[in-house]
Amino acid sequence: MYKKVALTLLVSLLCLSAISQKNFQPGFIIDLKGKKLQGYIDFQNWEITPNKISFKESTNASTINYNPTQIREFQVEGEKYISAKVALEISPVGSVSRLDRNSELKLSEETVFLRVLIEGEKSLYHHKISSSKENFFIKDKGEFKLLVYKEYVLEKEDGAYLKTQNDSYISLLNDYLNDCGNVFRYLQKNKPAYKKTSLIKSFNFYYDCANRTPSLEAPKEKIQFSSTLILGAVLSQVIFRGSSDHYLIGEEFPISTDPTLGATLNIIFPRSRQRWSLRNELFITNHNFTGRVKDSISSSEYTNYDVNFGVTYFKLFTNLRYTFPAEGARAFVNAGISNSLRIDARNERQESFYFFGVEGEREGLAISSLSVHELGLNGGIGLEYKKLSLEGRYELTDGMSASLNLGSQVNRYYLILGYTF
Repeated sequence: MYKKVALTLLVSLLCLSAISQKNFQPGFIIDLKGKKLQGYIDFQNWEITPNKISFKESTNASTINYNPTQIREFQVEGEKYISAKVALEISPVGSVSRLDRNSELKLSEETVFLRVLIEGEKSLYHHKISSSKENFFIKDKGEFKLLVYKEYVLEKEDGAYLKTQNDSYISLLNDYLNDCGNVFRYLQKNKPAYKKTSLIKSFNFYYDCANRTPSLEAPKEKIQFSSTLILGAVLSQVIFRGSSDHYLIGEEFPISTDPTLGATLNIIFPRSRQRWSLRNELFITNHNFTGRVKDSISSSEYTNYDVNFGVTYFKLFTNLRYTFPAEGARAFVNAGISNSLRIDARNERQESFYFFGVEGEREGLAISSLSVHELGLNGGIGLEYKKLSLEGRYELTDGMSASLNLGSQVNRYYLILGYTF
């Protein structure tokens, strides 16, 4: 059951990543003759370098697609891309089983868009092929040069594999930035990773050392944070299952209706147009079930169980959210896991039995053992407008029973109102 729910939620979220909403923003292109054309570019805050862009000269004009062989340059939202013929390093990356067994580069000559990270006397360019494969370039004497980096595997004498890398880009950087003598010591000490932030930091060190200023620097990409106060209502339904003849199995209890409140820390990922975020939501929530269960063998032999059980939790939702970009009200969907820690419990049973004229009463526990922790899956859909949000959410958990012969499942339905700071 849990695997089916998890797979459904995961596939739904992944499908959303393939949906591309148009987002035409003011920008310009420079054609092959050097003519600058002002207009609007469909800006997707690209994580993967685009192989084409959509451009129109006015909001009502027809859209024209351009690839790197058709224009020299385009700029939009403070980001600059240039067309260049370069050698891309395309060796596989990832786990040891995927990596090459040698350091030899696999180069592919292509005309692509390069994003300008630093432009000036010394320039740095970036091209990302996939979520895990990227290339960086410098421009020396009018020629684009690849900053060489490749991960690969060496087989040791004992047959084990050692993951290593060809990191020639360090020496290439040292030669390229040798105007400042301190750069060599900086590179040897810090050994910048083959990542945007590390390489940009190295170029910034060079410009500070040389007392110069780049003509262009890409906008800094930062993770954004926000917080949300939450107030809502939750409907809870419990189901008991098991292989024994436990008196609770198969019984239906009235739905528990309870308030809930909490707070959320939202982590908004860069280069996603604020579409993707990770939400950590701390709730305090409660459910309580009461009812009478009758175990009757005959009119002369029966037992009535009056039960009252429930739990109060601190509940942590960890959800991935996708927000559809739109003007005004924006729809969103989210899915993830929940972890609940019990902070209070009610667990009472009052028995009234009758056995061929003999009556009696006794007390006990409704559930012989209550779980301290509850694990669940959840998914929701809602709308947000400015700082307000409204969400409907479903949660499925493994319930409060820790008894070996009694399994439990709790279905919860939330209506959540949020205010984001």
